[in-house]
Amino acid sequence: MRLFFTGTGSAFNPALGNNGAFFTHGQDLYLIDCGETLFAKLFKTSLLSDFPGALTVLLTHTHADHCGSLGTLILYAAERLRRTLTVVHPDAGAARLLSLMGASADQYRLVPALDGRGIRAAARQTAHVPAIPAYAYTISDEKETIYYSGDTRELPADILDGLRQETIAHAYQDVSDFPSGAPKGAVHLPLATLCELVEPALRGKFTLMHRNRDYTDKAAGLGFVCAKIDRRFTP
Repeated sequence: MRLFFTGTGSAFNPALGNNGAFFTHGQDLYLIDCGETLFAKLFKTSLLSDFPGALTVLLTHTHADHCGSLGTLILYAAERLRRTLTVVHPDAGAARLLSLMGASADQYRLVPALDGRGIRAAARQTAHVPAIPAYAYTISDEKETIYYSGDTRELPADILDGLRQETIAHAYQDVSDFPSGAPKGAVHLPLATLCELVEPALRGKFTLMHRNRDYTDKAAGLGFVCAKIDRRFTP
């Protein structure tokens, strides 16, 4: 299962776009997050017409750089495309936020997980900030399972074990690089901590995302891969 990135930057690194990705299965389109910059970019592509099947957004959490365009996309899908978008998010509080964005309950479907149409997606709460719940996802098709961390300051031990045992094929991990050391209370996983957790032989199974700065060369030297923005979403 391959993910294509719509943006790879942190909230304060808009030059790389809001971090997010998409994948397809048959005629179905799945977006992971829908940040502030996404709808304008999505509107310029042919993705919505190229994949006229089910339209789904896996929402990791409700920081604006991950959900800022979601209300607009729901309304556009309902009013212009005559399609009902599915939002995957375990916290029912997301419905209140979407209501404030102008999306009524009959214009979208909110579910805690996916299991159908050849795709399974299960959310797990992860450590990010105290104010709002944040979720990572394990996503499976008929061939393999991947892990998408969302925004987090941790790497769960069972995910690392799954990569070692090859029950998880690949991990997409939120990582920040702090040259002078991670600040107290950091809410994103420091690159230095990831290096401590992951042995060199396993690092090729990690794609690093949500970059706070350009650490591409440094990460490559350590054996990791950095996410690249799909050509359809570059200026």
